[in-house]
Amino acid sequence: MKKIIYIPGFGWHKFDYLLIKLFLHNFKVCFFSYKRKLGQEKIENLAKQLNNFIKSLKLKKSEKVSIIAHSMGGLIAEYYLKFIDNKKVDKLITLCSPFKGTPWAFLLDKKGIKEMKPNSCFLKKLNNKKLKNVKEESIYSEEDFIVPHKSGRHLKSKLTLFFIHPLITFWPPVILEARRFLGK
Repeated sequence: MKKIIYIPGFGWHKFDYLLIKLFLHNFKVCFFSYKRKLGQEKIENLAKQLNNFIKSLKLKKSEKVSIIAHSMGGLIAEYYLKFIDNKKVDKLITLCSPFKGTPWAFLLDKKGIKEMKPNSCFLKKLNNKKLKNVKEESIYSEEDFIVPHKSGRHLKSKLTLFFIHPLITFWPPVILEARRFLGK
């Protein structure tokens, strides 16, 4: 059974894993529950935690996993794939990830949150490097109040009309698109 790593966003809840596992029942879902420390941890460090998590899965030599990532989880995944290792992942789908930043990042003065400010050095570095050897898709919403307008739009993007950021992962059309993309 194909392994999928789910990387939640900043405000994740422990029950997210149960719902994701239910919706992606035809995959073996592995939940990456990173230590977020209220946004104090830099995204680069969270990507290093992801690297250790993937190593702990003890994949066979030719085995690859896919990643589904929500919000800040998409930035963690992109950083991991662009700057740490992209040989163990074949597909990445991001859901409303702030590739062009979020205005909410101005409200909290924390290292990891500041990296999500529009035009931050972190986002410039991330967006200036191309992702190689991994199929990628992103889903964004122009009405999303956390990652507004086209901030979540990234390369091969699909628009969803759902606008409640914390619940986007559980919106049926988004689930169906993720399952279609991951199942290809």
